[in-house]
Amino acid sequence: MTLELFLTFLTGGSAVSSLIVQALKKTFKNTPSNLLALISSVCVGFIGCLLAYMYMDIPYTLQNVTSALLLGVAMFVGSTCGYDKVIQLLRQFGE
Repeated sequence: MTLELFLTFLTGGSAVSSLIVQALKKTFKNTPSNLLALISSVCVGFIGCLLAYMYMDIPYTLQNVTSALLLGVAMFVGSTCGYDKVIQLLRQFGE
């Protein structure tokens, strides 16, 4: 996997994962949001990356599977700090 492809997957997947986390927060109100972000982002990142590999005919080598796992971790970091900080910034500009 190239760096450009990784960043493309990270950008698109983080947007999708953040939306899923917000929907899960409203559904599971007593569950910590970090746990919801961890579960959803790793699933979206890893499974989405493997599906993209299959669609793009990229072989499942050790390096590519490791990149898919790292993509899930990177998406977890992005989904936990991304959405809430963006909303906070937009509210500050609106004042």
